[in-house]
Amino acid sequence: MAEAGRIDPTQRAAATDDAPVQLTLAGPGAGKTTTLAVRFVHLVRQGVDPRRILAVTFTRKAAIEMQERIVRLLCLGGPKGLAIDTFHAFAFRHLRRQPRRFGLPEKLELWDVPQQRHVFHARRMWWNEEIDIIDLIGGMKERLIDAAGFARMVGDKPDELPAYYPAAVEFFNVYEAALRDAGAIDFADMVPLLTRAMAHDTAIRSAITGAFDHMLVDEYQDVNPGQLELIAHFVAAGVKLWAVGDDDQTLYAFRASDIRTILDFGRHHPGARIHTPRGQLPGRRCHRRCGEGADTPQPHPRR
Repeated sequence: MAEAGRIDPTQRAAATDDAPVQLTLAGPGAGKTTTLAVRFVHLVRQGVDPRRILAVTFTRKAAIEMQERIVRLLCLGGPKGLAIDTFHAFAFRHLRRQPRRFGLPEKLELWDVPQQRHVFHARRMWWNEEIDIIDLIGGMKERLIDAAGFARMVGDKPDELPAYYPAAVEFFNVYEAALRDAGAIDFADMVPLLTRAMAHDTAIRSAITGAFDHMLVDEYQDVNPGQLELIAHFVAAGVKLWAVGDDDQTLYAFRASDIRTILDFGRHHPGARIHTPRGQLPGRRCHRRCGEGADTPQPHPRR
């Protein structure tokens, strides 16, 4: 397997470990996606049905790259039948398949940015803060905070929040009402809608988690609260979790990702196995926190 030759022995050990919950730490350019692809192939060669492995990442480009690597390694004709996608695409596929089960109209409409901005332009509502109001609303949704929850949060502790939050309450309420009236959702709704339905409906939760035996997560440091909740549903159902990420950076803070998610992996998953590639200590922050409560192999010293 040519791809396997590009990873070091510690990464190869991480890709073939059989612990039920694992995290592999690796920095930029250290072969995170390659290690995940090798993990996928290892599972298949151990007899796991490739259709029962869910692999998720954050961008369409990354998902396509992951598909291409795995298809090449498995000598397949294409990715058909493989569940390799972004978190949002995975969620949207379920919402679109049976929208009424999620409280959505049969003809589900997905708004893009121009439609989102039109809500405010049509009402002559102008937002003059540095942070984009669409990003602010989307970030709250990705944190599983809806318009009502945001209003309560602002009302409970106005002095502890940014000065523009009270003004954002009206924008959030108007925006959500416009979405409902149009029978539409936006990008930031996808994962929260799915996770809430899974939390409240056992049949939905069982149908989604029961389709997989393994969940592989790329770039775990970029996971946000909604995605973390989705992962938790799978782990609670007994699906084996294997994740890879960089404990020194996150690129999606504007979408509610928080570096503390990867730093606290061992706390979220007591007994998890955490792998550090040869020659690389955990990042400055993870060195102190990531392995607390976890079964952590000792890292190799720097050379």
